[in-house]
Amino acid sequence: MLHRSGGAFPHQQTATVLHCAADHTDISGMVNDAEDKLFHKILYDASHVLSMFLPERCNELTYSLRTRRHDRTLSRVTRLILTIIFIIGSFLKIVISIYSLIIVFMRLVMFIKRMCYVMLNVCEINLIR
Repeated sequence: MLHRSGGAFPHQQTATVLHCAADHTDISGMVNDAEDKLFHKILYDASHVLSMFLPERCNELTYSLRTRRHDRTLSRVTRLILTIIFIIGSFLKIVISIYSLIIVFMRLVMFIKRMCYVMLNVCEINLIR
């Protein structure tokens, strides 16, 4: 935390650094804790206002996966949308990579072209002498 104390004139201000106590929780930790509590309430309290927006419960698990924090599943439409978004994102990453390679290649060609012009100019100067 930064504390400023002013003097008689604005240019005479001094800055003092104040340190927080070692057991002080940062704001991101407090926000994460609040989000976890809210998610738990929405998930396990059927009368919660937001619980109706959750997907249906998944009662059958046929795989021996890690334990989940909840028993909800995504709808088919949501899975389809997420799959499409993933495929488009992957495609865009490939396109951006190819575009970057083309730019690097074009810069290399321009550099070689400039070096050829320089070499030709040097050769012409030597021929004229």
